[in-house]
Formats: sequence, structure tokens, C-alpha cells
Amino acid sequence: MTTRTEDDSLVGRVVEELRRQLLRGSFPLWERLAEARLATQLGVSRTPVREALRRLEREDLVVVDDSGSYRPRAPEVAHLQDLYAVRVQLEDMSMVLATAEGRDDRRLAELVAQWREMPVPEDDSDVDYEFVFVEERFHLGLAEVGGNGALVDVLASINDRIRLARSHAFVSPGQVAATIREHRQIGRLVERREADRARERMRQHIADSAVFVEACATRALARMVKGEPLLT
Repeated sequence: MTTRTEDDSLVGRVVEELRRQLLRGSFPLWERLAEARLATQLGVSRTPVREALRRLEREDLVVVDDSGSYRPRAPEVAHLQDLYAVRVQLEDMSMVLATAEGRDDRRLAELVAQWREMPVPEDDSDVDYEFVFVEERFHLGLAEVGGNGALVDVLASINDRIRLARSHAFVSPGQVAATIREHRQIGRLVERREADRARERMRQHIADSAVFVEACATRALARMVKGEPLLT
């Protein structure tokens, strides 16, 4: 007899594997994510697959169609620039608050230390779709430093909308390493309360990301529509 802890652990493993495949664009957009087939592929029963799909729907990685079946969510490309236009304003506010008096210096010190100690990939061929979650936590962390909970919530909702599109940017050679270096630079500027430079650097960081992500996501979407594999 399995325990609840064992069940939760199994569901967690299924979530991780399906999340990895969804972020990689491994499933064609028209493919139904059938519980029985996925259970066979993963060597588990249908129950943990069913719960995993529910969790992934809450993460906006899958959608339920009119027939009640789960399908992969498409990277949002059509409105991507509109979402980034909102994001750049939110990030600008984040920089203002994070460099002002009354900020959470302890949280900032933790965030800066985390990124300073993060290893930079030496091999440009290293790719990591799930790095998008790590990258999001940096931006949400800076918003938390400023102490405005509403800003954190709204920024998180924007991240939810653009996550799938952004995940495809981190398969480009050197992108993870470049992002780590940029985050370290922004963190140092915030730490020194160089508000104007921090805002300028963040705006450029987001603007560059908007252009790059749109190109990567557009290519990925075209391949997913055709059912072509993105990466092995």
C-alpha cells in the first residue's frame, strides 16, 4: 500500500517530466495528451498523470479543449510585444522601489548572493528550457525587495503569459550565461542604489529580450504546428 507522501512524490516526478517536454515543445499543438498513452510512456498508472495534467493546467502549460481533453498550450506570440510593453513598465517601477529608502536590504542581499554564486555555463551548447523559472525568480525577487505586493502579483501574472515563449530563448547558445551576467550587473546597480543606471540597464535587458524571445518563439511555434521536433 502506497502512502500519500509516495503518491505526491510520484505525481511530482510526472509533473517534472511532462513540464520538461512541454517547455521543449515536444508535443505537436494538435496532439491530445491522452492519460493512457502518457502513463504507458512514463511507466506509471493514469492517476498520477491525471493529477499532473491538472497541475500543469494551473501553470498555463496545457489547456483543456472543447471535448475536455488536455492539449499543449501554444507559445503566445500574437500579443507578445503588448505583454512586454506592460512588463517594461512594471520592471521600471521595480527598479525605482528597489533602489529607494525602505527597501528590504536582507532580501536584496540574498538575491545578489544567489546570482553571484550561480555557476556560469562554460559550454555554449548547454541549453536549459527550465532556466526560465530561475530567471523569473530574479525579477520577482527584485520586485519583492521594493515591498509592493501588488507589483509582485501583476508581474507574476505577466510572467505566466510569456513563460512558454520565453522558454525557447534559453536554447540559444550562450543565452543562459549571458542572462546570468546581466542579472549580476543589474543586481550590483540596485545594491549600490544607482537608480538611473539600474532603470536604464533593466529597460535595455527587457527590450532585448522582447525582440529575441519573439523570434525564438515564432520559430518554435511553426515547428510545433507541423509536429516537427525542436530538440532531441
